Amino acid sequence: MDKLLAGLLVGVFGGAALGTFVFGPLMNPAQMDENHPVRKQFENELATERNKVTEAQRKAATLEQKNRELKNDAEAADRTLQTEREQYEILANEKASLLGEVEALRQKTRNLPSVAEPVLTPEQREAQRQQNIARAQAAHAAVKSAIEGGDKKAVLAAMKELLATGPDGYEEYFQAYMAVSAVGNPWDNDSTNSLGVNIHEYGQLMSDEACNYALANVNGDVPDGVRVSAAWHYFFSSQAKGKSTDDMMALLVGLLKSTTDEEMIETVVVMFSFLKDPACIPHLDQVASNVAYSQKLRVLATDRFKDYDTPDVVVILKRLALDPNEGVKSKAKSILVKFDPPITGFYVVDLYPGQQAAVAGILEGDIVTSFNGQPVTDMASIAQLQKNAPSDQAVTVEVYRNGATIPVTVAPGELGINGVAVTKK
Repeated sequence: MDKLLAGLLVGVFGGAALGTFVFGPLMNPAQMDENHPVRKQFENELATERNKVTEAQRKAATLEQKNRELKNDAEAADRTLQTEREQYEILANEKASLLGEVEALRQKTRNLPSVAEPVLTPEQREAQRQQNIARAQAAHAAVKSAIEGGDKKAVLAAMKELLATGPDGYEEYFQAYMAVSAVGNPWDNDSTNSLGVNIHEYGQLMSDEACNYALANVNGDVPDGVRVSAAWHYFFSSQAKGKSTDDMMALLVGLLKSTTDEEMIETVVVMFSFLKDPACIPHLDQVASNVAYSQKLRVLATDRFKDYDTPDVVVILKRLALDPNEGVKSKAKSILVKFDPPITGFYVVDLYPGQQAAVAGILEGDIVTSFNGQPVTDMASIAQLQKNAPSDQAVTVEVYRNGATIPVTVAPGELGINGVAVTKK
């Protein structure tokens, strides 16, 4: 009996506990104790859901704001496009109106009676020529007076008047041109002469018409100095820009054949160096080999062979290396080194005056073999070695010259050399 009673009690109280465990979660959380774990879990989940709703609302508001902004931008773009279309239509109408006016003016011009140049009788032409000569003489006198007075403005005005007299006044013009040039050529050292005439103003002293007249020199009366200036004027003028290399070669060869003046020939040789065309080679040989010319001119022509690497140049240089003129012989031998280098390095073709290599005593024809103790192979290696060297200290550069290696001290700064890499065969 006692065992039966105990069993009933366990059953009753155990069932109550089980009911609490099973059905507890189904109770209203608000009715639970605030520390009840189920209530806490419910509140946390509720807060999470509320946060999600709030975040979704925020994103929706942001998207709505962006949509409003995009709509405003689109409306502004439409207004801008409409304004541009209106402006385009206005401009198109103005253009059409202007074109109509131009065409109307053309029609009026076509209907105007043509005015032919008056045909002058021989007597009238001679009178005109004498009038131009008188104007030119007066302008020439004005140039000389202005030079003496140091009046640049008056010089330029008188030279302009001289040019206006045309070929009739060229004799006076050329003399005046030489007088202005004698004051000082502003092309030298990129400066002005004592009158203050700069390069631009000096270039305007000669017109294309006067330049062409001087180069043609049909009557043989143009001073050589003027023809030299005319050659430079032409070479750097708009006339030369449209010319082919063949055209320029024909001009230079024509100048070479038309003169014995060494200044003119020197000008042609220098211009050959700008073209660097193989067609220049026989003409350079003609000048370099002519014993009637000065050593200066012959050496200059010989020096230009360094611009070429053709077999015929080697033949010419070997012949010139036997020339009795020491200057020509020495220059030819120094260039031949480029074709059969006795050592590997950088062969110096050109030096820039005033820059460090030239100031230090490096010469054209030298082979640079080392820079600051490091071997040199080409210009890139020199540039890198110079970059690595202390920027405020002199460096030792070794060059090969006349069978010996010579150390040269070079100050910091622009080296100023141009050349080609050479390799001992």
